[in-house]
Amino acid sequence: MKYKIKGAGPAGLAAAIKLAQKGYSVDVFEKAYSPGGGIGSNIQAMRSYGSDEKILETFSNEGLKINKMHPIFKIKKYAPSLKFDMLYSKSTPIFYTFHRGKTKNSLDVQLVEQAEREGVNIHFGKSISLNNSNIIASGSGFDPVGVGYGSEFKGKLKDNETISFFFGDKDVPHGYGYIAPFGTDELTIAITSFRQSDFANTNILLGERQGLLIRLEALESNMRCYQDYLLQKQLLLIKIMIYYGKSHLKKS
Repeated sequence: MKYKIKGAGPAGLAAAIKLAQKGYSVDVFEKAYSPGGGIGSNIQAMRSYGSDEKILETFSNEGLKINKMHPIFKIKKYAPSLKFDMLYSKSTPIFYTFHRGKTKNSLDVQLVEQAEREGVNIHFGKSISLNNSNIIASGSGFDPVGVGYGSEFKGKLKDNETISFFFGDKDVPHGYGYIAPFGTDELTIAITSFRQSDFANTNILLGERQGLLIRLEALESNMRCYQDYLLQKQLLLIKIMIYYGKSHLKKS
């Protein structure tokens, strides 16, 4: 039997790899033009607590070769007052961080390369109808995260085992900010919301290769006063997060 899969995200590629390993002919259709093309390049985290299974062992047992994962053993959760609670594990990682997108060694690129080695045909820049698909792995059509923005920074890390979360509806309504390290010299500082309207008409870019900078692009003239106030609160939180992000970096 020949399988057609709609979507080349982690779910679609994992299904393709499993089918190819069982000897089936598989074609994957992805409307984006590159691996992870719909999400850009960033560092994300995968929870590894709350289950008896160990994530990396589960991947291996399922025939998936995922190598570039970074273990996280501590979580700091900051209140608006910047007081925090900390969760930690002495032996088993609480999270794993990893790269997404089209960068080398990202989760997406690793899965694409393994799928192609298994003989899967991946068609980037091409879509397929639901009726012509055997497996639909293109998402539900509902984006659970309204919007997120942030940037990656490079530098030697003082602490690469801790993810920091920042909460507060006045600063990040229906969402949170976070600092997530990867390896010994990379981290992401970002803000995300579960309701797109909270970030309407804003475009904030955090960071440049040369240092930690903030650039705020022009707001549309019809932005309401409340949105402008909300934006200023978000900028304040971003500045706080950048300060804490700097504290993760060693002075050169």
